[in-house]
Amino acid sequence: MIAHSTRQRRALSGFNGYVLQMQAVTEITAPVEAARWPVAPVLTPTWLALNDDCTAEQVGLVVAHLVAYQGHDLRGVTLPEAIDLLIAADELATPGGLLLKDSARAVQVSPGCCAGLEDWRQWVDLLDGRQPWLGHSPSAGVELFTDYFRVWQDAEAAAVDPASSSFLDVPAHLLLPLLEEVRMDLIAFLDVVGAWGAHRRLGRRGAALVEALDASWSITAPLPSAAAP
Repeated sequence: MIAHSTRQRRALSGFNGYVLQMQAVTEITAPVEAARWPVAPVLTPTWLALNDDCTAEQVGLVVAHLVAYQGHDLRGVTLPEAIDLLIAADELATPGGLLLKDSARAVQVSPGCCAGLEDWRQWVDLLDGRQPWLGHSPSAGVELFTDYFRVWQDAEAAAVDPASSSFLDVPAHLLLPLLEEVRMDLIAFLDVVGAWGAHRRLGRRGAALVEALDASWSITAPLPSAAAP
């Protein structure tokens, strides 16, 4: 069993009583029953938040999902072989991104199709007036105002009829704190992956998997504000 030390997460107060949270999520798009190691049962498609709440079976699910998403057949692949495939990949792309939600009103904006978790830091570009890629169908997008960002679930539909799409407003001064919460969640997820690797007796492969995830998803490097002298 993997011991957990759950990180205390913050919800940040926004406009009009919003209680904003951001989560790093990957979309499990297809069943992975062929995996030869324990994986969590899920109904697909589904969003899986990546943090230190993840169980050992959910880490196994993420590993199987990543192997399949890179184009490999899970049938007959052992866990060490699966880890070797991930370590050898140039990039561990995965559908997903950042899920923004207002926990007070049960409203959320999720990534669109073809968005990838590996691009989560593009949200920082909003501070320079540039749009991050949030996917399509629905076409999530951001409307820029002087001191806040309006994040639409379907920006194309909203351009025709604003009432047709849900949205959340993110005050500009809260964007980096929200992204730092995401970064800390992902760092905590790496710790869980490392513990899972030790539990599965993966040896050096476990550490190499953590390094590969960190490199592909740009996790541990400080965000721009924290990196500034």
